[in-house]
Amino acid sequence: VNSGSPAGGTVVAQQLPGLARWADQRAARRLSEDFEPQNDVEHKLFEAATRRDTDAFFKILLGAQVLVPADPETPWGITPDDPQFPWGPVRVHGAASVQVFTSLKWMNEALGSSRFVMPGFLDMVAAWPDAEWTLVLNPGTPIDATMPGGQVRALSGTAGTAASPAEKAAAPP
Repeated sequence: VNSGSPAGGTVVAQQLPGLARWADQRAARRLSEDFEPQNDVEHKLFEAATRRDTDAFFKILLGAQVLVPADPETPWGITPDDPQFPWGPVRVHGAASVQVFTSLKWMNEALGSSRFVMPGFLDMVAAWPDAEWTLVLNPGTPIDATMPGGQVRALSGTAGTAASPAEKAAAPP
């Protein structure tokens, strides 16, 4: 970066995922100043994130419906336990990830206009297909979160008490 200048430097490839996460966190902090929740779930998630209450954040999420991007031919109403469900992992910070959103606004800002399905979040964690995949919620917003697949699967058995997996998950900014 800026080779040959006094402000020049080198970024090693292994540092890029961490640098990308840091940049996302800074952007989310800036966005939080003008953040406008799009629905009641987002309002509650934002309050929990502001308090840094990860347990409350994931308990709220477990009771929410989420938007999952889908191909145009995906049938409406498909459920996560259906083999044709559009899991569609993409690379986020170098990891195979499934992106989910709590409103159309954040999905459109992240991906552009897209077809989607709206399962319950609890239904998604109960059917999570691959422990190697990471769940990415509302990337780049003040109510974003990431969770490794093994912890997503663990949430399915803790609908009433999401404390253990949630404590280990990446806390919302």
